[in-house]
Amino acid sequence: MRVELKTGDVVIDTVTKETGVLVRRVNLFEDADDPPYPPLCAWEILWSGKAVDLKLGRKQSYTENGLVNMIIEGTFQLLSNS
Repeated sequence: MRVELKTGDVVIDTVTKETGVLVRRVNLFEDADDPPYPPLCAWEILWSGKAVDLKLGRKQSYTENGLVNMIIEGTFQLLSNS
């Protein structure tokens, strides 16, 4: 299964039924100069719903590989914006 993520896509947590919007893709090591690291891409997700722990905040980051694996395994459902 090939998963392609884009800004504006929606993910649904299949356990809590919370919904999140993919806000932007970031490189977690963008500012690492000494030593330089290879890119590690992540997605910022803005979550909505009652089960969101407000102490952690509504915006959370997931590595791209982790997010894709969660979609493939069925933990998250992906709704593409296109």
